[in-house]
Amino acid sequence: MIYDAPQQLIQATPSDLQVEIIDAQVLVTTGSQLGTFQVEVTVSDGTVAANTTFSVHVANTAPILDLENQTLVAGIPLNLELPTHDADGHEVTYSVEVMGNQLSALNEEHGFWSNGNYHTNYLGHQERWIRDESGQWHFLLPDGGLYRWQASFAGSTLIAEPGSAVYDDPSLLTDPQDVAIVATLSSNDLTIVAPSDYEGQIYIRVVANDGYQTVSEVLRLSVVLTDDVDAAFASDMSFLF
Repeated sequence: MIYDAPQQLIQATPSDLQVEIIDAQVLVTTGSQLGTFQVEVTVSDGTVAANTTFSVHVANTAPILDLENQTLVAGIPLNLELPTHDADGHEVTYSVEVMGNQLSALNEEHGFWSNGNYHTNYLGHQERWIRDESGQWHFLLPDGGLYRWQASFAGSTLIAEPGSAVYDDPSLLTDPQDVAIVATLSSNDLTIVAPSDYEGQIYIRVVANDGYQTVSEVLRLSVVLTDDVDAAFASDMSFLF
């Protein structure tokens, strides 16, 4: 660890590991620093003293991203406050990546492509075929299910349900159009805005780093139009009139 980051040795600070003896028991409380620490314990009866040394290894606890899926209104900013520190007390920094809608997110994850020939009904199930970035075959069925081919139809794995429109035009998946989602970070405050005319789901990847470990999580957001919100509100309040 020191070889990879020599500044940890040059800029070393006193340990914040705390050691106490309470009711004849040694209580060790870790701080924000990581590594292996030597603890010396001395005991004395007033005449004779003895001591012993033991090691305490403090490992890092990775940041926890526990993001709940959200609903936001098109054109109206959604603000989410992310934790500033992890369980060890390390400051957490963030970055964010807009993955777009479901089709954009699927394409980014798998790298789907086609030469324009979908080999429709090649094996007799009205299926249409595309490949991922590794060359693995996938097929779409008329009901909109997307499967990874695994030697047989029965053994293939359903990985998503992008819908019948994608079956009709697989290029919606192999060449998805970007959605003008804006996601910005100010310290630990995440703000997301969807276009005022957009309705559907979008996906955003949030990445957290505590200086030692990096974790990421994909946040799914359902975008509704202002008119839908107004209609739902009016319906809920109809009992007043």
